[in-house]
Amino acid sequence: MTDQQPIQNIINVLESRLLRPNMYVSDDFPAIENFLNGFSIACRVCLAEIENHYYRTEAQVRAEAGFYGAALHPVTLMIEQGMEREEVIKNAVALELETWKRLLAELSNNE
Repeated sequence: MTDQQPIQNIINVLESRLLRPNMYVSDDFPAIENFLNGFSIACRVCLAEIENHYYRTEAQVRAEAGFYGAALHPVTLMIEQGMEREEVIKNAVALELETWKRLLAELSNNE
């Protein structure tokens, strides 16, 4: 069984990023994707036992948001759709946040 507190901590960090989206990444779009990729990888390394479950949940969240099985990160697709920088940050962080919230809910239900 996975300790749920680290996942709640991840959720708290992502929620704080939504409050000040411009504070944590530079002005270029690759920085947004790089931040989220690095954050996500670091979290999964610390919680290795849920990594496969993370990928399934992430794919489901992305598909529900309209990013069906794309090889490109949603940030790239959001940029191609013409979203403004702050909107891209908020939407990309929201996708990551939803993934972790669902993981936490599923872990809570499996106890």
